[in-house]
Amino acid sequence: TRAGSRERAADRGCVSGEGMPVGMLTASASGGAYVMASLRETLLVMEAKLVEAAALAVASVRQKIDAEGRCSDPVLLAGLRASLLSLRAAA
Repeated sequence: TRAGSRERAADRGCVSGEGMPVGMLTASASGGAYVMASLRETLLVMEAKLVEAAALAVASVRQKIDAEGRCSDPVLLAGLRASLLSLRAAA
């Protein structure tokens, strides 16, 4: 389940919480708004410093990835760059 995946990620130390700047990325056919909302709650409970400008929901992701698995959508690439820059600025 999605909740189980989040718990396993937290248990493995993927998110250490307590003031650590964190960005979010969801990629799915629909954009993953439900998943992002659920992940946001989990991160806030873990006291992570959520950087909203580093949150990106990608809809129709399969259309934006080429046969080699690379992002082929310039708008998505710009969004990823902006998210990473926001996360770096918050560190």
